[in-house]
Amino acid sequence: MPGLAADPDRGQALLFGGDALDHLEADTWAFDFGSETWTQLLPPVGPAPRGGHRLLFLPTSRRLVLLGGFGYS
Repeated sequence: MPGLAADPDRGQALLFGGDALDHLEADTWAFDFGSETWTQLLPPVGPAPRGGHRLLFLPTSRRLVLLGGFGYS
């Protein structure tokens, strides 16, 4: 299951990674609530592939954070 969290400041939901049963994902997608479209994001640096993690929006700092998860290493 990928991590998913809404970012109300950007009007988007961010989805990252997930366990595809035979491999872990490290892709990042953004869903725009206004246009109702998905866009794959290709950051130059990102977290390692993982599953079992959570994405959270922290209202005080106005940031998304990635917590926990596991890898296959």
